[in-house]
Amino acid sequence: MTEFWYARSVREQRIILAGAGALLLLIFVLLVVQPLIDYRRTAIADHQRAMDTYLAVTRAVSRASAGPVREPSVLRSTIDRVARERQIVLTRTAIDEDAVVVSTGGVTTATLMNWLDTLRDEHHIAVRDAQIRPASAGNGVTARLTLGATP
Repeated sequence: MTEFWYARSVREQRIILAGAGALLLLIFVLLVVQPLIDYRRTAIADHQRAMDTYLAVTRAVSRASAGPVREPSVLRSTIDRVARERQIVLTRTAIDEDAVVVSTGGVTTATLMNWLDTLRDEHHIAVRDAQIRPASAGNGVTARLTLGATP
């Protein structure tokens, strides 16, 4: 083997060393680096699937635990929280036996209806009585609503 090596000129030796180095680099990339990259991609995909599953389970549990609200104070806090999420200003809230009476400021009709749909569908809170009038400022409506838990 050494005779083969020393029989070559210095230029040929450098070319052979460069080729061997490139071959070793290619083998290193294929046997070490590429599996690490694949492992990282697989780990990211597994993590994303786990997060999707976690979110789906969390939503399912929140829907299952969001049964009918019976206690007026819990009913009131739920109504206040959902109104804040929908950016609806409640000008007045009062507890009336097993219901909550709320008054809203000037809101658009679509916003009011979306809020009421959310209360009904996600929190089992329905409108028992409603008085809706055009807002005095001319933008939207004002409402006085009696809200209670659905049976």
